[in-house]
Amino acid sequence: MRGLAALLFFLLSAYPALAQSLEYFSLQMGWLPGQCLVDPEMPACEGLTLQNPQGRNLTLIGLKPEARPGSSRMQNCDPMARAFTTPLISPEDKITTCSLPEVKLTDDLRAELVALMPDIAACPERAFWSKYGSCALLSPQRYFERAVGRARDLQHSLLNLTIAGSVGQRISREVLVDAFEQQFGPETARSLQLVCAKSKLHRQQVLTEVRVAINQLGSMRPLNDAALWYAKGSAFKDRCPAEFLVAEPGAEEPPLPEKDPFPQP
Repeated sequence: MRGLAALLFFLLSAYPALAQSLEYFSLQMGWLPGQCLVDPEMPACEGLTLQNPQGRNLTLIGLKPEARPGSSRMQNCDPMARAFTTPLISPEDKITTCSLPEVKLTDDLRAELVALMPDIAACPERAFWSKYGSCALLSPQRYFERAVGRARDLQHSLLNLTIAGSVGQRISREVLVDAFEQQFGPETARSLQLVCAKSKLHRQQVLTEVRVAINQLGSMRPLNDAALWYAKGSAFKDRCPAEFLVAEPGAEEPPLPEKDPFPQP
């Protein structure tokens, strides 16, 4: 009995996923033009225009597994990547995401990722798989099939169309919420989160990311109202102000609007 207890303790220590319980997935999609205003040095920003699909559509960051309340965080479950947490190389050698173990995918699926994930040459799929995706207890192929499928669904959504139709303009948060609920139904925006950050030049709030909570079964099927997840009694959450900029790729950042000294009542 002591041996069995010792083995269980070892497994839970070595493989955190065994102590974790999946509640839902967070589909994380980026608005690259906004990210480029926050960090203009990003390699993916070079030459980005509206002619590039990644400049006029939400792009895939990842499908993040989220743990049930009271469960361990769903993070760093890939035993192959754990080797990179120890100093196996000299400190002066820089570890990049491409130093992480390669994610084995079919050629067709990898081609989808190339189209969906900005700066694929920097191996973002390895980083997201190693830190989060491996906790989903799926093979890399199955995990990225779900991520790509749901990302394509969101690219074809009214939300994506509304964002793309507002490039270069300041937009009300409620406009995006309404677009989401017009497609998926009343109060479904409880599964939606908008993320903004301050631009480097004018320090104004710009849209950088969209997150949609999806239940486990919904991650395997086309995105619809039944696929969305939200806690009972929850409300819409966001990290954006009431109004923010939807950046245009390749264009100069417009200045902050001047405040009206004589606002209308």
